[in-house]
Amino acid sequence: MIGRQRCYSGGKLGRNERGSTLVLVTLFIFVLFGFTALSIDVANVYREKHKAHDATDAAALAGVAKLGPSGNATAAITEADVIAKTNGVTNAEITSSNTGTIQVGSWDGTAFTANTPPYNAVRVPAQRTVTNNFGRVVGFPVMTPVVDSIATIGAINIPFGVEASALPNTFPTDVTVSSASAGNWGALDECGTLSGSGDKTTAIGGGGCFASIGTVTGQSSGIDGVCAGFSAQVGRTVVLPVVDSFANGNGSTKIVNFIVVQVLSTSKCNGSNWTADITILGEGFSALQQYGLGPVRSLVE
Repeated sequence: MIGRQRCYSGGKLGRNERGSTLVLVTLFIFVLFGFTALSIDVANVYREKHKAHDATDAAALAGVAKLGPSGNATAAITEADVIAKTNGVTNAEITSSNTGTIQVGSWDGTAFTANTPPYNAVRVPAQRTVTNNFGRVVGFPVMTPVVDSIATIGAINIPFGVEASALPNTFPTDVTVSSASAGNWGALDECGTLSGSGDKTTAIGGGGCFASIGTVTGQSSGIDGVCAGFSAQVGRTVVLPVVDSFANGNGSTKIVNFIVVQVLSTSKCNGSNWTADITILGEGFSALQQYGLGPVRSLVE
């Protein structure tokens, strides 16, 4: 008589599978806990970075206000340092940054150059060391976020320039601007929007663009749309940039000053045949202050 044999291997495999599942679940929980803990550390780092950046922003803006039209670098650095410390940034955080110090220099519209005139910008850096609560377990005891704030001082101006050599010697004085002006007046691409006559009308007739003395800006060839832009400014007192030179055609030029003008009238708004009568009231930051048009501080980075 041949008996049947019973196999119990299925039950043994079931117990092995349950054991493997328990190991995997435990491992998953451990990994999940690690990611959760790390996310708490990262959130804390971002919070501290934001606090440090708020402090450097405030310091840069305060410093550039002291810089003013005379370019007082010492006063600007002192004021920026005081405000940075008042808002929680320490000397150690400034010295451990990428530049190691608060700087005064020139902002050309795209980049900052330290210790280079014209002094129109202040840069305040900081590197903050943030201790991790959980990251140290996996070999990340600290994180060191870096912040950097640059503020500049300038004016909101109508993007239409006049060459420095064309300025009169006294103010106020009435001037006629026209398509045949020997002063090479022309549209500037400060707003980064000029490509046709409609863009010039909008830019010149609008609220203006921010720029600093020392800003390098593109210029636009052709004058279609310029007269229509000035027509929108008739009766208003506005700021125009003064440039070092104004070449024919497209190219770039540097803003070296500002003038305050009152737009009296325009005529002959027919393509390139136009004129505008304006009164130049004054030049420089003193004129901006006198007529309540600036100077203006702005964070640029």
